[in-house]
Amino acid sequence: MLVFSVFVLVACMFAMLYKVITSRFVGDKILAASAFNTFGVVLIVALGVLTDAQAFFVDVSLVYACIGLVSAIGFSKFFASNRG
Repeated sequence: MLVFSVFVLVACMFAMLYKVITSRFVGDKILAASAFNTFGVVLIVALGVLTDAQAFFVDVSLVYACIGLVSAIGFSKFFASNRG
């Protein structure tokens, strides 16, 4: 069941990547990139469970989540300040 979940996560990540590439609006791109980051964190944890190296993969996913959060906030502030 976990392997099927990994395939679904990868499909969702490809859908979000497609949205990032094809969207015309900056807000949609930021939201899709944030969703891509969230799916990536869950995928890293799922791979950790599959490979029995859960502690290492959880640490990596936490760092990846923090980097994604900081970048989403930074991009949002940058585009909000350039609007007005």
